[in-house]
Amino acid sequence: MKRFQVYAIGTALLDTEYDVSDNFLFEHQIAKGQTTRLTPEKLALLNRSLDAQYQPKIHCCGGSTANSVIVVQHFGGQAFYAGAVGKDKAGSQFLHSLQKAGVSFNKEAITHQDGNTGQCIVMLTPDAERTMNVGLGVASELSFSQLDLEALAQSEYFFIESYLASNPMAVDTAIKARLIAEANGCKIAITFSDPLMVMQYKDALSDIIGKGVDLLFCNEVEAREWTSSKSLREGIIELRKRAKTLVVTLGADGAIILDKDHEIRIAPHRVKAINTNGAGDNFSGAFLYAITQGMSYEKAGELASLTSASVVAQYGPRLNGKEYQAIRMMC
Repeated sequence: MKRFQVYAIGTALLDTEYDVSDNFLFEHQIAKGQTTRLTPEKLALLNRSLDAQYQPKIHCCGGSTANSVIVVQHFGGQAFYAGAVGKDKAGSQFLHSLQKAGVSFNKEAITHQDGNTGQCIVMLTPDAERTMNVGLGVASELSFSQLDLEALAQSEYFFIESYLASNPMAVDTAIKARLIAEANGCKIAITFSDPLMVMQYKDALSDIIGKGVDLLFCNEVEAREWTSSKSLREGIIELRKRAKTLVVTLGADGAIILDKDHEIRIAPHRVKAINTNGAGDNFSGAFLYAITQGMSYEKAGELASLTSASVVAQYGPRLNGKEYQAIRMMC
C-alpha cells in the first residue's frame, strides 16, 4: 500500500470571500461569474474598495487542488500538496491551514525566498454566483525543484489542476511530474477547474494531459468548450478519448460518471445555494477519497454529490472536519 492516496500540485492562493451586490461588480467593471487575473496594482485597488464597503466572510488557504486534498484528508485519507507561497503573512496562513487539516507538504520546497503569496478574492452575489479576481504572486512559479519526488512515487493518484496551464514553468513542471508518476505506477487525475482556463489555455492543457489520463473532472461548460461541441453528449464522446474515467458535474442536476463499460447518473441533493465557491473542488476531493478506499463509482459519486451540496449551502470553499465525518457516516 502506498503512503498517500493523493499527491496534488496547484496554484496556492489565500482565499478571501465577500458578499457583494451586483451593483458593486457593475461599478467596478468586474465580469460576473468569471475568474479574472489582476495585476498587483489592480488587486490592491480592489482590496481597498471591498474593505471600504464590506467585511470579509472568511480567510483560508485555497486553490483548486488544495481544496480537494483537504477534503481527502478530512474524510480520513492521506494527501500531499505541492505549490508555491511567499515568505509573507499570507504564506504562513496558507501553510498553517494545510497543517491544521493534516495535509503533508515540504515546507522548505513550497516556500519562495522572494515574492508575494497568491490571493483570490471571491465575491458572492445574492444569486449565489461566484466571481473571482486573482493575483497569482508566486503561485504561478511552481518549479520542478519544489516537488517532493519521493512522496509522489508513494502516491496512488497524481492530481493536477488546469490553473497551472497559464504559466509555461508550471506546465513544464506538471508534465515532468506526470511522467515520473506514471513510471512509479501512480494514476493521473486532472480537473479542468474553470471554463476560462479551458478557453484560453487549451493547448497547454492538452500538453499536460498528454496521451491521456486515468481520471478527468469537468463541468458541462468545460466539456463543451474543450471539445468545441454544441452539446454535452458530443463533448463527452470527445473527452472519453483522453480519459479512462470521466466525471462531469451538472450543478443542480447532479453528475455523470463514465468509464469503458458504464455510464452512471448521480442524483443531486437539493439545497438552498448560498455560495458555489469550492463545489467542484469538494466533489473531486470526495470522489478521489472514495475510490482510493475501494468504493464503487456509484458510491463515490453519491458521497461527492452530498459533499458538494453541503458546501454550497454555507460560506467558504470547505466544511470543517466534523462535518466531513458526518457526511461520510451518511454514505
